[in-house]
Amino acid sequence: MIKGSAVHLKNDKLEEIVVGLKPDFPYSSIYASLHEYVGGIADWHWHSEFELFFVIEGNVSYHLENGVYDSLKVKGTHQFQRSAHDLTHHPW
Repeated sequence: MIKGSAVHLKNDKLEEIVVGLKPDFPYSSIYASLHEYVGGIADWHWHSEFELFFVIEGNVSYHLENGVYDSLKVKGTHQFQRSAHDLTHHPW
C-alpha cells in the first residue's frame, strides 16, 4: 500500500497522477491521511481511474461538481471517472 500525502497534478487541467499503476496490474491502493494534507484538503482534481474510498476516522466532505457529500452519512463512497472532486477532512 502506498502512503498518500498530496494530490500530484499531471497538467494544468487538474488531472491527477495516480501513483502505483502498472500496465500489467492497473490497480493501486493508497492510504491517505487527509489531516496530513495542507489544510486537511485534497484540492480539486480528476483522474480517469475509478476511485473507492473509506473513512476510518473523522469526517470527510466530498465535493463534486453537483454537490457536497458528507461521510458521516455515507461511510464508503465512490466517484465516477473523470469527475472533478476535492476532499476536506474534519476531525469530528
